[in-house]
Amino acid sequence: MPLRARDFYQVMRLHGEVTEQLEECLRGEGITSGQYTVLSLLATMEPTSSADLARKLRITAQSMGQFVQALESKGLVERDSNPAHGRRIDIRRTARGRTVLARCDRLVDEAERQFFSPLSAGEHAQLREWMTRLRIARHAAHM
Repeated sequence: MPLRARDFYQVMRLHGEVTEQLEECLRGEGITSGQYTVLSLLATMEPTSSADLARKLRITAQSMGQFVQALESKGLVERDSNPAHGRRIDIRRTARGRTVLARCDRLVDEAERQFFSPLSAGEHAQLREWMTRLRIARHAAHM
């Protein structure tokens, strides 16, 4: 009987391929796939705290701090105290951060088109539905 690759192994390999594609397409903008993810999330949550971003991405506060520090050093985000929330420091994209994110989004759109090109439009939609269903089920299981 032929050996079948484990599903988790297949998912891990795809994750590696996606990360590689993202790193490659973002290299010209001078940001990493992780930094792009934080900028993208900020677009939907800003202003927000580093702790909230870390929780949303399920990473440590220390890792998020490194992402924010790198983005701030590149002039893509800024931090301000939030007088309404005591010691909370809010993070938001700068004008430059919004511009860079828009350029990166176009690059990632093209990378996704190429990556998923072996699938028909219907297969791609089905894959997206399955990934969403799995993510929602996993999230519900941890609540």
